[in-house]
Amino acid sequence: MAEGILRDVFAKFGYDEKDVQIVSAGITAQNGLPANEKAIKVLKDQGIDISDHESRQLSMSLVRESDLILAMTRNHKHIIATMIPEAAAKTFTLKEFAMGNLDSEDILDELGTIYATSDEKREELDKARIERIKSLEEKKERLEKELEQVESEIEMLRGKESHLDKVDISKIKVIENKLKDLDVADPYGKPEAVYKSTSEEITQIMNNIVKKIIEEQVK
Repeated sequence: MAEGILRDVFAKFGYDEKDVQIVSAGITAQNGLPANEKAIKVLKDQGIDISDHESRQLSMSLVRESDLILAMTRNHKHIIATMIPEAAAKTFTLKEFAMGNLDSEDILDELGTIYATSDEKREELDKARIERIKSLEEKKERLEKELEQVESEIEMLRGKESHLDKVDISKIKVIENKLKDLDVADPYGKPEAVYKSTSEEITQIMNNIVKKIIEEQVK
C-alpha cells in the first residue's frame, strides 16, 4: 500500500516517475506475488490502483542504489542497517522521516538512561536501607521499649523502595509508548477496516514526507 500511496501523493504535488523513482520491497517477501485483495479494495476507494502490483524481495543492491529508504517499523529499519551498515544514515521509519524530530535511537538512549538511573537509585537505596535496618535491629535488641517505633521506621524505609519502582515504571512506560508510535502496524490478516485505517495513516505520513523532500530540494 505504501508505494501506491506515495506515488499518488507525489502526483498530487506535480511529480511523476521522471522526477522520482519509487520502489517497494519486502524483507521476507516473495517475488511476483499480487497485492492483498483488501489492500487493493481500500486503495481503489481512494482512487489509487495497485491491481498490477507485484511483490519484490529486498536486495542488497537495491539498498545500496536507493537515496532514501523508508521502513514501516523500527525492526525493518534495524534489519536493513544490519544488512548494510552504511545504509543506516539513509534509512528511517515513515514516521521518523515525516516528523523529523523523532529518532528511535534517541528514544532508546533515553530509555536506557532511565533504566540505568533506576538501577543506580535502587542500589543506593538498598545499601542505605540495609545499613539502616541493621542499626535499627541492634537498637531493638538493646531497647525493647522502643520496638514499636523502630519497626515503624523499618516499614517506612521499605515502602520507599516500592515508591521508587512505581515512579521508574511510569517513566519507562512513557518512553516505550514513544517507540511504539514510530511503527506503522501491518494490517495483513486483519479486517478490511484495519487496512482502511492503515491506508489513511500512511497517506497522512506520505504527505508530510513529500512536503519535506520538496522543501529540501528547494533549499
